Amino acid sequence: MAEGTNEASNSLRTRIGNIIGRKRLLWISIAIIVGIVIIAAVVIPITIILTKKETIIISSTTTTRTTTAITTTITTTMMTTTEIIMATNEPDFRYWSRTTNMIFSRHYHAASVLQSGKVLVTGGYHNYDEQNTAEVYDISTETWTLLTNSMKDRRISHTSSVLSDGKVLVTGGYDDGKYLNSAELYDSTTQTWNITSSLKIKRREHTSSLLNNGMILVIGGMDDTTNELSSAEIYDPTTKTWTLTHSMKYARRHHQVSKLENGKLLVTGGLVDGMVHDSAELYDPSTKLWTTTGKMHHQRWLHTATLLRNGKVLVTGGKNDTIFLNSAELYDPLAGKWTVTGSLTYPRDSHSAILLANEKVLVIGGRTVEYIHLHNSELYDPLTETWSTAGNINCRRDQHIVSKLSNGTLLVTGKEVDGVGECTAELY
Repeated sequence: MAEGTNEASNSLRTRIGNIIGRKRLLWISIAIIVGIVIIAAVVIPITIILTKKETIIISSTTTTRTTTAITTTITTTMMTTTEIIMATNEPDFRYWSRTTNMIFSRHYHAASVLQSGKVLVTGGYHNYDEQNTAEVYDISTETWTLLTNSMKDRRISHTSSVLSDGKVLVTGGYDDGKYLNSAELYDSTTQTWNITSSLKIKRREHTSSLLNNGMILVIGGMDDTTNELSSAEIYDPTTKTWTLTHSMKYARRHHQVSKLENGKLLVTGGLVDGMVHDSAELYDPSTKLWTTTGKMHHQRWLHTATLLRNGKVLVTGGKNDTIFLNSAELYDPLAGKWTVTGSLTYPRDSHSAILLANEKVLVIGGRTVEYIHLHNSELYDPLTETWSTAGNINCRRDQHIVSKLSNGTLLVTGKEVDGVGECTAELY
């Protein structure tokens, strides 16, 4: 009787043990599944961000619209993983992509963004022949259209400026030994060119700037005696006439001009009689007078000058005589002084620079030591005064032009160095 009771008791304990074991196994299984889910939720976003650089490289050949979608996805992931962003410290660059080539390969050309959002490219060298042709780029179709009407004069090293009424004024330049003082107006509504009154002085390698009063100021350059110019003249679109105004303190070519927030123009650097300027001067449209301001820390020409959102001007690179510069400096209009800021990664001249919507400055291409042409681009952050990589351009080029399109995309135009026209335009 006792033995039967013990057997029943043991059997009961065995069944209870089996039940508890199965439940324990069930809970262990649930715990494993939950663990896998948690790991997947954490590891996958980290993997996406840590492989961001490889994704960018792979996607660099996709279209602009596709890459925009990819960028949006990555940004959304990064916003939810702030700590990982800080750890990876990736630059916020977009993608460089090829677009349709210009009909004519060009350098030493000019480019202007029309009020329609299209880009007008004029003149320049094509196979070392000066051009009077012009073509228009449409970002919506990524195509170029050659204008049936050409400029009257072939020209390189000229300028083009968009007037308040939307017309484009092309001035001066050079054509096979001839220095030009001619000027022409392009009307985008009729797609025609019309001659307007000529500059008072023949000039190339000058600058032209739209003033707040709607007039155009042309400054400096070189005349047909190969002398650098200090002269300046003003074009009035209402009367279509030129008037000489007060000259700069110093003659210069290959200088840079920046329009400040107060409407004054800051002129920096340049070349005269083989000597490189560190000087800077200001033009006041209200008085039509020039005044000198603080000197830069370095003499430079073939540099860039970019107006920042904070009102300061960033000057980058260029050459001091034959020395390529990686230095950069900031001009403060309130103090009238220059301060040194973070240096470029690579010394460069004949590059381009443009302010982005995020308030950073993008520097593109150019030449470096031993006249090697650069593939890379760099980003300047005004908050940290530091530079970071912005990816490689598809083609090495100098004396190119960067244009900001209405959708925020940048169009770079210019013949590839040592190329035969197979790479004349790209997008950022």
